[in-house]
Amino acid sequence: RAASEAPAGDNDPASSSLSLDSDCIDPEPSQLGRRDYWQRFYGQELANYLDEAAANDEEGGSGDDRGEVWFGAAAEQRLVSYVERRLNAIRDACPTQQLAVVDIGCGNGHLALRLAANSHLLTGLSRLLCLDYSEPAIELTNRLASKAGVSDLVIARLLDVTEPGAAASALEFLRAPDSNIHYPNLLLLDKGTYDAISLCPDNSQGKRFAYRQFAVKLLDSVANSNNQLVVASCNWTETELIAQFSDQFKHVETLPGRAFKFGGAVGADVTTVVFTRLKSNSGLQ
Repeated sequence: RAASEAPAGDNDPASSSLSLDSDCIDPEPSQLGRRDYWQRFYGQELANYLDEAAANDEEGGSGDDRGEVWFGAAAEQRLVSYVERRLNAIRDACPTQQLAVVDIGCGNGHLALRLAANSHLLTGLSRLLCLDYSEPAIELTNRLASKAGVSDLVIARLLDVTEPGAAASALEFLRAPDSNIHYPNLLLLDKGTYDAISLCPDNSQGKRFAYRQFAVKLLDSVANSNNQLVVASCNWTETELIAQFSDQFKHVETLPGRAFKFGGAVGADVTTVVFTRLKSNSGLQ
């Protein structure tokens, strides 16, 4: 695709970044790449939660319906374990510093709530910002955070990260209500959102470019060369992910997952790749 297909305002290194996709075979478009699908999906999950919560209130129960855990519990645990490892490294370097986490495409907020439920992490996490372009997903996440008593740590906000100005909006959400808050360490987590964007039937390549620019600008808003992006994917291989992010990101490591062998080749059911910026600029452009 031509560089002109990139979203307006997000085309700083447009031609080089868009060309990274040229050697990758796009997955077939799917309803999983459509916003209206996720509106319906999380609308149903929200309705299920509200129905069960109402029934529990009437019957004196304590359970609730938290919905789907995408990619399964093992893939989620890999991310939780990595956050803990990252936080331990920060503590070893500077015991007083904290870590802010951004969940890109949070869905029902299951990952953020699981992080918030880990007492070992609580003293080191300053904010868990959950972003999604589905209104029901945001409402469900905020309701679950409130019920769990962690709404001061876990906040969910409506945002399409492929839209122009998304990084600036995310930074405002991170800093609210105190615009002077400084987060010295930032970690972006993505469990399936880059996949969903890749399945979009409308200009998926341009949207992937916009996603990468969102990550670049948000990470560069915090002057720390160790800020990271972690992408978990079941559509792209390690090699393909590294290639698509290679112009502005450095591959740090690939988290080990469940492997399988087929036709003499070894693969993984979910590929989880850790990136950091090749170079960091101070301030959001």
